[in-house]
Amino acid sequence: MLNGIRSRTIFFFLIVVLVSSAGLSGYIIHAEEIGDTISDLIRIATFGTLFCLAAAVLLAFWLSSLFRKPIHKLSQAARQISHGNYKQEIEIYSEDEIGDLAAIFQHMANQLKDNVAQITAERDRLAVVLAQMGDAIFIVNRQSRILMTNPAAEKIFQTPQATLLKRTFIEAVHDYEIDNILQQAMNNRKQQTGFIESRPTRQFLGVIATPLPARSHYLVIVQDLTNLRRLETVRRDFVANVSHELRTPI
Repeated sequence: MLNGIRSRTIFFFLIVVLVSSAGLSGYIIHAEEIGDTISDLIRIATFGTLFCLAAAVLLAFWLSSLFRKPIHKLSQAARQISHGNYKQEIEIYSEDEIGDLAAIFQHMANQLKDNVAQITAERDRLAVVLAQMGDAIFIVNRQSRILMTNPAAEKIFQTPQATLLKRTFIEAVHDYEIDNILQQAMNNRKQQTGFIESRPTRQFLGVIATPLPARSHYLVIVQDLTNLRRLETVRRDFVANVSHELRTPI
């Protein structure tokens, strides 16, 4: 009876699976013939379970370190950009999704750096132009709060530029006729012009208020025409005197 039962032989194989960007690769690194008893099966199962757990822990640690380092680099670069440091070089050269994300992030950082440099250059050119202009320039919002001005405004209205930026337009110019031109531009959304003779300083001023496109901001230009008006008065008086003398017989 026992002789008719065929014996079974159990083989033990140790297979290592490698994970890479190219895919999965399996290798048999150990093969051994073992017995067929229950104790041998239990030993195999226990050893296999422990080996799989150890391999899983090592694989998880390796994958974690594989993704943690580039993500940390991206996080540091983003933090530097948020602080205004746009000159970032992200050294991630992997060909997986993390590498693609790093390349896109690097391209975005370069574009942002170029855009900021262009905006800064335009702002500096605008500042030079405003500083050299003889006309007072005001940028005000819908609430008539002054957002930007230039040194000529300080000279015409005898108020420090820093103080003007803390005031509303009427508080800066101290003239309701000038402010009325701005209010008309706000109400009509059209350019308004006018000539004002400021009573306290006896200045003759030309005022142009223009709504800026696509924003609730307004540009106000105040020109000091006092000297021009004085010259015009002198010219008119001279012509009148000459005409009178020519008409008067000797």
